[in-house]
Amino acid sequence: MYIPSLIVIRQKKFSSQPCYKIMFYVGIVDVFCLCVNGLATGVFMIKGYVFCSSPVLLHSLGAIGLGLWIAASDVGMILGINRCFEMYNTHVAASFFEGRKVYIWLMIPTIHGFYAWLFSKSVSFSSILLSWFFNPHVGYYGDDDLIVRVWQNVTKTFVQVFFICTFTTIAAAVYVYEQFFPVSNIYILMGSYAWCCAHGFPSIIYVTMNKTVRKQIFGWFKIKNHVIYNTSSVQATSQAINATATVTVNA
Repeated sequence: MYIPSLIVIRQKKFSSQPCYKIMFYVGIVDVFCLCVNGLATGVFMIKGYVFCSSPVLLHSLGAIGLGLWIAASDVGMILGINRCFEMYNTHVAASFFEGRKVYIWLMIPTIHGFYAWLFSKSVSFSSILLSWFFNPHVGYYGDDDLIVRVWQNVTKTFVQVFFICTFTTIAAAVYVYEQFFPVSNIYILMGSYAWCCAHGFPSIIYVTMNKTVRKQIFGWFKIKNHVIYNTSSVQATSQAINATATVTVNA
């Protein structure tokens, strides 16, 4: 149904209008996109494809499909802008879209789509979840321990950045406020203190909250982590070792 519609839209009585030129562009993109998200997806689903089944094919079609989707999204917004201008004022719409100006508008989704196709991270089809995903391993059994470790590292980094940015934000807010409003000396001193903390406190955060940085610094200064043992536990362990040694000697 789409191809006959495009043939009609391409006729001179329609193609002379900017909105139909944009609609024809939309149709071309949709037809090619349907080949990926409709035809190719159906074939891959029937055959049970995952990324490892044909990585080059899936990567290539995923990149093309992503580029077409980006282009379709952009041209959809352009078509909406065109219709809004037409409803507001036809003369304004003509000044923006009439003649060859519409082709300049259509260069935006074209360039953006090609960029997404060539340089963006591609999507890959997975018959496990029956769709296209940026993660080619989606649906596989995950390494829960690795996920937990990564999440812990991300959380720790977020906390460090939060504290660093907090002092910077406070210092900036205080100094901006005191430039325009009268404040007490205590408030000014708080601003100066916050400014010093904004530049000095990150080093304390790195040493106290970043294990990698702390370990490296301790290594430079030959500082070892001291472990405090429970005295009763040490005595019990020592007695057990002595008892074992006595039994061995008697044997």
